[in-house]
Amino acid sequence: MVIVNWLSSWTTREMVNRLCTGLVTALVMLGVGETGWQNLLHPMFTFEPQPLPDLRAKPVFIGAGRFDPLVPTEQTEQVADLLERTGAPLELFWHNGGHEVSVEEVKAAKEWIGELQ
Repeated sequence: MVIVNWLSSWTTREMVNRLCTGLVTALVMLGVGETGWQNLLHPMFTFEPQPLPDLRAKPVFIGAGRFDPLVPTEQTEQVADLLERTGAPLELFWHNGGHEVSVEEVKAAKEWIGELQ
């Protein structure tokens, strides 16, 4: 019942945001992806795969807002920590906003992708 109450407190937008963000994070943690790199914007910590995958060949960019009401900084840091333990080369970019994708974040991600090519 606690989970039902918790889920019912979310707006539809919050639910879509949380489920999509969590799914993308989970797929990256499993090493799934078409490109040699991954771009996670405001990722949510969903689970820790056992055993941890070897992601040394999968660079990851994380963009996040320091004041994100949907994804607290602690969750972003958990995702970053987990990715570092998988060996993934990691770039963590913080902006001073919330859950929105900032212009600075997009520029940083674009620059990061350019450096990989």
